[in-house]
Formats: sequence, structure tokens, C-alpha cells
Amino acid sequence: RLKESWFGSMSTAQPMELKGEGGVVAPVYMGAYTHAAVDHYIGSYLTIRPAFAKPDAIVAYRTDIVWDPEWPSLLFEERERPDAPFSHRGRLYVPASSMYIHLVSLTKGAMRMVLISQIDQNGEMRGLITTLNKQRASYVPVSAPIVYLKRQEFKSLALGEILPKTPDYKIYKALLETSVEEGYAKLIGP
Repeated sequence: RLKESWFGSMSTAQPMELKGEGGVVAPVYMGAYTHAAVDHYIGSYLTIRPAFAKPDAIVAYRTDIVWDPEWPSLLFEERERPDAPFSHRGRLYVPASSMYIHLVSLTKGAMRMVLISQIDQNGEMRGLITTLNKQRASYVPVSAPIVYLKRQEFKSLALGEILPKTPDYKIYKALLETSVEEGYAKLIGP
């Protein structure tokens, strides 16, 4: 009887709790992180990644991260992308035992995932983006290095499509190359 009453509430037939606890704790499937434990992620980030369609181009845009009390978790939203219709909005998954976090967007079954290092003392996160890219008449899977740099202002930063002749190109390219060289991401070819 004790065993039945003790373990009865742990039935796997229970529906999964999607909303977290009281507005301050993310759901268990997202990492069960608290608002206080992740508030250092809240802010705006310069986001840099290679352009998928042009070999030498880099794409730079803004990503904002906020706390969503309605669905307790960190929420990200991309802004000022040169390809605005493809901007993403989604949630942060923060596993307790990992040096990496996940930025996941899910729209009508289509998923995009960014796997990046936890934020460091300089406000930087580095890793990989995995998504679909339009190649002529179809979409194909693509993965590339990505960097997030926490910033207070964006007026002096180059955003949009950054080409080799753009003044900030060398800085952005070095940030992407360093991400792979320092082991934040590993790209494996055939």
C-alpha cells in the first residue's frame, strides 16, 4: 500500500507539463532552468554566420533574448535580417549537464536548431546552426558555424549581407574561423 501511494503519482500516463512552474521555472523537457539562473542570457546579440547562397558572404543580424513568463523559458527572436521573411523565433533549451545550449524554432513541423556554447565572460556564444536553405527550386539541409556577441547598441555595427569589401568583413570572418579552430564546432566533410 505504501508503495502504491508513494509511486502512484509518477505514472507515465500523465500528460507532460508544458508550462513550467509558476512563471519562474522552465519545463523539465527544456532543462528546468529558473529565471534567476539564466537572466545573464537576456539581452541583444550581434549574430554572425556564413551566407548560405553566396560563398564569400557573411550574414549579420540582431537576435534578442527575453524571459517569457507566460511559458516560463527564454525566448529568442531574430531581427534586422537581410532575408526578413526567414527570421526565426523560438525557445532556449538549457540542459543542466552540458556546456552547450539549444535555440530551437518550430513552425508547422519545420525545425531549425542552433547549438551554441554557454555564454562566456565576454558575452560570446559559439557553435553551429542547422537548418534548411533554398537552393533553386528546393530546400536542402545546411549547417555552418555561428557566433552570438552580446551588445548594448547596434548603430555602429555592420548588419545585413557582409561582403569581402565591407570594413567589418575580416573581423566577422575571423570570429567564425576561430569558432571552429578553438573547438566550439567541428565540421566534418566526406
